[in-house]
Amino acid sequence: MEIGIRELKARLSEYVNRVAAGETITVTDRGQPRALLVPIESADRVDRGIQEGWITRRSTRRPGAAKPHKPSAGTPRSEEIIADDRGD
Repeated sequence: MEIGIRELKARLSEYVNRVAAGETITVTDRGQPRALLVPIESADRVDRGIQEGWITRRSTRRPGAAKPHKPSAGTPRSEEIIADDRGD
């Protein structure tokens, strides 16, 4: 839908409600497009992302405890690497 600036100013609330309902409006000035009014993407986008599969919900199951890791023989410990990096 296209509307002129004067029309938009005169009935702003009506057009904002239409955009909020999902409509896109092109605002013109003397017949030339000047602005585009589009709905704000909100939480609905998250729901859409879940439905389309590009967002997944976090599992309700808590992760298990971390397993200790033994460093390879001859490799420095984290504390030694940090101290060396700092010049200690």
